[in-house]
Amino acid sequence: MIKKRKQYSPEFKAKVALAALRNEESTAELAAKYEVHPTMITNWKRELTEGAAEFFNKGQKTKKQHGNTVDELYRRLTSCFNITPWNDFCIGFPNRPMPTDLFSRAH
Repeated sequence: MIKKRKQYSPEFKAKVALAALRNEESTAELAAKYEVHPTMITNWKRELTEGAAEFFNKGQKTKKQHGNTVDELYRRLTSCFNITPWNDFCIGFPNRPMPTDLFSRAH
């Protein structure tokens, strides 16, 4: 019978890595306490410290990528449907025209 590897949740890994960063207990003590191998604790601690800067930049990067995605989608839609400007304020997207002919066409 094949034994399946145990997979730990991200919350558990973070909890153990934060305990390791506090240095209140040794890695061996934490390994015994949480029933994981000391090498895993060392790896999780390293991943946490290396990824900390990325965590703080993540929100800014996401907003920028989201803005680029929206702009690209808008550009494609306007070029495909020949959309003309229409009361930007109504939909809450300044500088983004709305189609005037969507509701005038017979469907």
